[in-house]
Amino acid sequence: MLVADSVPALIGVIAPDGAVEWVNRAVLDYFGATLEEITGWATSKLVHPDDIPAVIASQKHSFETGERVLSEHRLLRADGVYRWFRIYGEPLRNSDGEIVQWYMLQTDIDDLKRAESLLAGEKRLLEMVALGRPLHEILDSLCRFVEQTAPDCQCAVFLIDPAEHKFDKGFAPSLGDAYTVPLRGVPVVPGSAPCGAAAVDKTQVIAFDIETDPRWLGSAYHDHALAFGLRAVWSTPIVSRSGEVLGTFAVYQRHPGSSSPTSPASPSAGRRATMQSGAAKLFWRKANDSARPGASTGAKRPTRSSAPTRRIGYSESSRTRQSP
Repeated sequence: MLVADSVPALIGVIAPDGAVEWVNRAVLDYFGATLEEITGWATSKLVHPDDIPAVIASQKHSFETGERVLSEHRLLRADGVYRWFRIYGEPLRNSDGEIVQWYMLQTDIDDLKRAESLLAGEKRLLEMVALGRPLHEILDSLCRFVEQTAPDCQCAVFLIDPAEHKFDKGFAPSLGDAYTVPLRGVPVVPGSAPCGAAAVDKTQVIAFDIETDPRWLGSAYHDHALAFGLRAVWSTPIVSRSGEVLGTFAVYQRHPGSSSPTSPASPSAGRRATMQSGAAKLFWRKANDSARPGASTGAKRPTRSSAPTRRIGYSESSRTRQSP
């Protein structure tokens, strides 16, 4: 077993009845748990709760038939992040052909699963564009897709009215109209909120903690975001090929973020870049097809609701600029 302890892969030995007999050092380090704690995986959170029934069924089938174990499920890393693993299990038989142990190898495939999900989602979104689906359907789908690939995030897209230089219709399926409607008509200015600064400066703007970030203290946006439980935001401008800012793409979290792209409290830099570039490509396609609100590709200009809504405004006297 000393050799297995020097291998970075996750390796375990299981008895014929499924009891965990031994694991290598990599397993203990990954879970941040003792062998005793790992033996109780079926009633703990070490395996994602949604995956436990399938894992038990797969192992039961192999233990009864002697067939190789082959399954995929999510395992809880010591820092609280679930990652996808592919599990291979081979039986060890004695001279009579009886299974005396199972040797299990667990391989991290999380990056592969995410890449496959991103490609499939991009394909679905581009098909919607090609079919001329309404803009609101595409943007809602974009937000939902990103939220599926980053479950701890909520997303929003805010269009910009170029004539009035104000934020127009917003799309945030998880947050709803109660969040986006008050932000409609807000001037696109850099002073009081991440999306406004991102649009004006044409660069990503990050607020790792909306509650304490001095740039937004005292602004109506600050109170509005906190009222929805939003604590961190990554705001990115969506720029057309001609250089025009068409809108902004925002990824929110309900806990303070981190400046470290590898922190579990922050979406990874690579994942954010993929999300935002996907959004930009869709906007570029719509822009090139003259699919701005009111164009003829199925995207109809949203009509402003006649129902009174609280709007986040712009105060010249206080010099407080508001933007989502």
